[in-house]
Amino acid sequence: MQFSFDGDNIDFQYNVEGYISIIEISERKRLLVEGIDDKKFFEIFQNKLPLSFKFDIDTAQDINSTPPLGNCQIVEKIAQEISNQSYSYKFVGFVDREFRGFDLVTLADNLGCHKQDRRLIWSRGHSIENYFFDRQMLCEFLRESFTLKCHHESVKLFDNSFSQILFIACAIGLAGNKLGKLRIISETVHSDLFEFQGENLVLKIDEFRERLIVRKKLTDQETSIIIDSYQTYLNKLTVVDLETIQWLCDGHSGLDSIWAAYSCCVLTTTSKIRKNMQRQLKDIEDRIQNIQDGEEENLKLKKTLEKLKEDIKINDPKKQAEKIFDIPKNNRFQGLTYCLLIKVNSSKCVYPLEVFRLLEEIQTEC
Repeated sequence: MQFSFDGDNIDFQYNVEGYISIIEISERKRLLVEGIDDKKFFEIFQNKLPLSFKFDIDTAQDINSTPPLGNCQIVEKIAQEISNQSYSYKFVGFVDREFRGFDLVTLADNLGCHKQDRRLIWSRGHSIENYFFDRQMLCEFLRESFTLKCHHESVKLFDNSFSQILFIACAIGLAGNKLGKLRIISETVHSDLFEFQGENLVLKIDEFRERLIVRKKLTDQETSIIIDSYQTYLNKLTVVDLETIQWLCDGHSGLDSIWAAYSCCVLTTTSKIRKNMQRQLKDIEDRIQNIQDGEEENLKLKKTLEKLKEDIKINDPKKQAEKIFDIPKNNRFQGLTYCLLIKVNSSKCVYPLEVFRLLEEIQTEC
């Protein structure tokens, strides 16, 4: 264990061996996850589920390793090293599955469940965000979290477009993974890359290409490979069942794509409403010019006119579309975790039940 002092912050940090020693001497059960979002996810579940036991939750990002390892590798290393120890019952590790166990040629899920390897459990899908990729749950979250003039219409459009959204999100992640540029691609995803062509949601390829070259400094060749891969995967995904796509989709860029797609839905519906309001405005202006119903009627129309002008000003499509991003990303993540909990308590859904079962077994063995 190392003691570090940084300004006003005092913190304990462990190396791998030190953390294993803590497990050995501690009376507490411990769940080790990769990062802060995973920790928050399980904290919410622990606080809200009717569990008969409590456990500590640690993150691999607070554990040093030599040579340096990624967070996933740290969790897996610790799980492996203590799996045959007498105190292993005190420990459970949880990591992102990523693309392991998926056939990236046929786009099949060869696992179909949470993989458990002694004290280690993989997420069901690519990462913890994939538990949120449920049409009903996302629509409920959007209805409860945002107050917009066009809210009902926007959520309805999102609901009707959900399959297309998931196809696009999954294809983006697979294309980025193929070239090893997943993080870069994720950083380019925003609502202005999406548009509706008729009833179909599409990714604007030319804008996507330009953003990769200009903002992310990719070469023409790299960009062409990503675009070609995206279009190839998108075609393949149209014959893959939606449940497989839910778990196959890169969780991080996938959730970003979902927020961006909903923002595009808001932009589309708000634009339609605004056009209707502008037509009403023109009709009222024409009536005022040609009115022959007296001063009282004229006054009523002018009040209606001013109200319409104010509504048009307030309901700027771009500003409305950006409102989803006014809620911080971590707050949206936590909100979805609570929505998942509600679904867990009211009906059958997939969540990392195996983690809690294994932790409960730990208590039984204590």
